[in-house]
Amino acid sequence: MKYQDGRRVCNICRETAVDDNPAAAEAAREVAALLKRAGVIMDGLPLRIALADADEIRSQRGVRTDFSSSTGPSAGAVLGFIRCRTEIGTEGGGASLGPSVRRVVEGVTILQGLPREMFVGTLAHELGHAWLFLASVDDARPWQEEGFCNVLSYLIHRHRSQQGNAEASFYLRCLEEDPDPVYGEGFRRVRAQLKSYGYAQALRFIYERGRFPSA
Repeated sequence: MKYQDGRRVCNICRETAVDDNPAAAEAAREVAALLKRAGVIMDGLPLRIALADADEIRSQRGVRTDFSSSTGPSAGAVLGFIRCRTEIGTEGGGASLGPSVRRVVEGVTILQGLPREMFVGTLAHELGHAWLFLASVDDARPWQEEGFCNVLSYLIHRHRSQQGNAEASFYLRCLEEDPDPVYGEGFRRVRAQLKSYGYAQALRFIYERGRFPSA
C-alpha cells in the first residue's frame, strides 16, 4: 500500500498499523504502564498523542524532532517529536522572590501508520525525551540522551518479546546491533551504565540531579 506522503508499506505491517487517535491512545496507556513498572514515572505528564504524516512532520518548526536509528525499518526517517516549552514567571507575584521556572510538555507527535510494534517503541523513545526535559537534564551529550531513550524502547520491546511477540524480538536485535555511534553505541553504553548502577537508583539520581550518574 502507498500512503499519501509517499511511504510504501507491506500488508503485514498494515495489519497492525496505528492510524487513528483511539489506537494511539490505547498503545500509549500500555507504554506508560510498562514504563511505570520499570521505574519511569510519568505522573503529571499528559499523554497527548497526535498522529501526523511524513509531510506534516517535516514541515514542523520549533520542535524537538527525533530520527530513527541507522538500521531497521524506516532507517533515517523522522518518526516523531515532542512539543515542549519553558515558562518563566515570578514566585508569589513578587519580583523580590525571584523567577520561577515551569517546564511543560504539550504532547507527542508520532508518524501515522507505523506498525504497532514500531509505534510503541517510538512512543517510548519520545516519552524518554519528555521525561529528561522535565527532569532538567539539559547538558546530556547526544549519545546519552538518545541512548537513554532507546533504553526505554528496549524495555518495551523486551517485555513484548517475552510475551512471544516475534516483531518485538526483531526490534530488540535492531537496537542491539545498531552500529550508529549515537543511537546504537549510545544505547549500549547507557544500558550498561544503568544496569551497573541499578535502574531504580539511576532513574532517581537522574531525575533529582538533572544529570546522568558517572560511569
